[in-house]
Amino acid sequence: METTAAEKNLIREIVSHLVAGDSEWFAQQAIWEGGSGRFKILNYETHARNEFNRLVRGMVVDKPEEGWSGDYLDLVRSFPFIRFFNHGEDDAAEVDFTNSEMLEKLDGTMVGAFFPKGTPNEPYWHTRRMVSLGPSDSSQDGGGKLMPVIDKCVKTLDLTMDDVAFTYIFELLHPTTIVRTRYRRDQFGLYLIGARNLTTHRELTEDQLDQVADRISARRPRRWDSIASHEEILRMMKEIGKDTPDFEGFVFRDRATGTRVK
Repeated sequence: METTAAEKNLIREIVSHLVAGDSEWFAQQAIWEGGSGRFKILNYETHARNEFNRLVRGMVVDKPEEGWSGDYLDLVRSFPFIRFFNHGEDDAAEVDFTNSEMLEKLDGTMVGAFFPKGTPNEPYWHTRRMVSLGPSDSSQDGGGKLMPVIDKCVKTLDLTMDDVAFTYIFELLHPTTIVRTRYRRDQFGLYLIGARNLTTHRELTEDQLDQVADRISARRPRRWDSIASHEEILRMMKEIGKDTPDFEGFVFRDRATGTRVK
């Protein structure tokens, strides 16, 4: 449930190229780079898959001060999910379906929350291509109607010092984020879908996420014990589709390894 030594070294290499301003390298690795001011944000390009771009699914990196020297990992301020794929694809992770949890795949916008100042009352947040300029940022250029929505939702969270060591990964359901699945108004809000300790890179389990969500007043996706029967999964999708039209499907998470497939 945490990155390997090899993955940590790959992240160091990614950050080193970012600090060096090596845009050509990022283009070669199919990694999009954006952001403004202090923070840069990295996201994979969909046309290619490799060992580098699978690690950056909205990763936020701090710009070091002049003369900085240290571990490049320490510049990573937000580290959401490692990219995961559809079951049956060549790059899909191995998942033990007999020992997995099956979670509702929400169809909104990913929102990451992080705490660069080390205090719970000043969270920053980001999507996979936008990062806030600071606490209570609701008008970032290019954010359109989305940034004020995120700002309002983040302010409802009951955050404490227990939270500042983590990246929290949410899915935001709101009329401005609708992609395919149609949600009711009472389903709108922030859903906690993941959390990673930025020092150890260890992710919280689903039970731990339940506890955090209850404490910080966030919602959680529905989840069930894994079902291996394709026919039963289709039956469940049809049943859920009665109250959630165009329901997208499930994410399976291996209880032992933490790996995921869609």
